[in-house]
This record gives sequence, C-alpha cells and structure tokens, in this order.
Amino acid sequence: MLRSIVLGATICILSVLPVMIARGLRVTEIWQVYSIGVLLAVVSPEVFLLVQAESIWGSYQKLLQQGDYSADEKRRRRRLGSLTGIYWVLVVAIYLAVSFRNDSFSTSWPIWPVAALLFVALLGTVRIVVQPRDGQ
Repeated sequence: MLRSIVLGATICILSVLPVMIARGLRVTEIWQVYSIGVLLAVVSPEVFLLVQAESIWGSYQKLLQQGDYSADEKRRRRRLGSLTGIYWVLVVAIYLAVSFRNDSFSTSWPIWPVAALLFVALLGTVRIVVQPRDGQ
C-alpha cells in the first residue's frame, strides 16, 4: 500500500515532464497537445493507484477505529458539528446582508476566503479549549 502511494505520487509529479520538454524544445502546437495526452495517459493509472490505496487505508482506519474514526475524534466532531452549521449560516447571512444592502455581489466575494480562514482559526481554538475536557 505504501509502495502504491509513493509510486503514484512520484509518477504524478514526473508526469509533467513531457509537457515541459515539449515546451522547452518549442515544438509545434500539435506536439504540445500530444504531450498533454501523454501526461493524462501517465497520470490516470497512477491516480487509480492512489485512490485505491487511500480507500484501503481509510477502510482499515474505520474498521480499527483509529485516527479520524477514534471514539474521542467522533465525540469531538459531534460537538463541533453544530458549531460548523451555525458559523456557516451566519457567514451566508452576513454575505447576503452586505451584498443586498450595497448591491455589491461582484465585490463582496472576499467574505468567503476570509470566512474560511477565520473558520480554521476558530476550529483550532475550540479544539484547544475542548481537548482538556475530553481527557478527563
């Protein structure tokens, strides 16, 4: 399984070589298109290997209740589930209020990446605060 992951990742990284070589040699456009076809032909079986290996790994973790599927993590995720829902509903409400009030749907889009970054910070903070209680 580890071999599949390493091999898949390595070949996916190296698969851009035909495109880079074609670009570097300044060949005609048709050869550049062919190099993209080679890239896709090389990447597709490797992506299959990666997905297969990760599916097997995820199944093992789920069956053995390790990692994301441990009892502590399930409890923590259940607690954070309601927080997640409330947070994103509030973000949508703020986005709509700002956009409708200022008639600025095309310029109010930065709310989303800012909200995503704040959400990650909020989750990290909550995990730090909640973790000591889980250990008791």
